[in-house]
Amino acid sequence: MTSYQFERFPSRVAKRFGTLSPSDVNACYQLVLSMEGNILRVNRRNPKANSARVLEAITLTLIQLTDRLDQTATDVSGFQNPENLQLKNALMSAFDPLTNNAMVPKLREMIRDADLRDPALYRRIYPGPIRVLLYLKSTAEHCIRTHGSDGFIRYLYSFIGDKVPHDEVMNWAMLLLPS
Repeated sequence: MTSYQFERFPSRVAKRFGTLSPSDVNACYQLVLSMEGNILRVNRRNPKANSARVLEAITLTLIQLTDRLDQTATDVSGFQNPENLQLKNALMSAFDPLTNNAMVPKLREMIRDADLRDPALYRRIYPGPIRVLLYLKSTAEHCIRTHGSDGFIRYLYSFIGDKVPHDEVMNWAMLLLPS
């Protein structure tokens, strides 16, 4: 994957999965807050996990999700660094049962007989989080444009920083879109 392809990847994903309308954001707010809180947890541990690394992590997460859905493998090793990998894991922990085992019982409660090896399961559970990731990317880009290079992290601290516990527990939420 080239740098150009990496930068353009979220646009391709938006064409494939769509984006959240402003009215949709309220319905997805629990997942948005889980992802944002997890980003802050990583930033507290590692201040190098800044707004620029968040944008990279969102793209890396989108690539991983589409690879799982398409059963492909994209080489992104040239774009990875410790900070964006920590952030990618934090984002994935917010919604992915393969990353965060704590959510598996709830998933099996919501989807009877959910088989974590079945690709059809992920075609059902990934579209919502993909749209939320695209929303977060748009928000982060706006914050960076209007508030400087670390504007997104500052934005998160100003709105939810005091509400996110100082612990290592990654928040998660289930978002299943209608079939």
